[in-house]
Amino acid sequence: MKMYVQLLWIFLFGLFLTACSVDQEAVQLYRQEKPIDIEITVPNPIVLNQPQIFTAVLRQDGSAVDDAEDVRFMIWKEGSTSPHDTMAASNAGNGTYTVEKTIDGDGVYYVKVQASADGSKVMPTKRFIVGDIPEGFDLGNKQDSGHHHEHH
Repeated sequence: MKMYVQLLWIFLFGLFLTACSVDQEAVQLYRQEKPIDIEITVPNPIVLNQPQIFTAVLRQDGSAVDDAEDVRFMIWKEGSTSPHDTMAASNAGNGTYTVEKTIDGDGVYYVKVQASADGSKVMPTKRFIVGDIPEGFDLGNKQDSGHHHEHH
């Protein structure tokens, strides 16, 4: 009798293990994210005290993103203590989004583009210099932050 109970336990344990096996195709049941790629273009040269057009071209899976859910630009000067203005971008078509901003002085600036499309959100930042580099500014310690992906 004891032997039958042990065999029953072994059988039930084996059945339990096979029920918990990993399905190799289970990953296909979940949506595969396709991250957004953004190319930020800064006017060159920047003319002080005149409106300038900043551009971001969005691509996802090799195709232009014409229907992004949200595209916003933030442009600020290095060391600025005031809050950064967030500007909604205009859709220029073919995956191109633009904003107009007037730069009023020499210095080191940053432009960050926040974009959301098809469940993917990215926020790349690009540094640019207007006029002369401020004295004592160390360009070696300040790097473009590249792409930041946030998955939803």
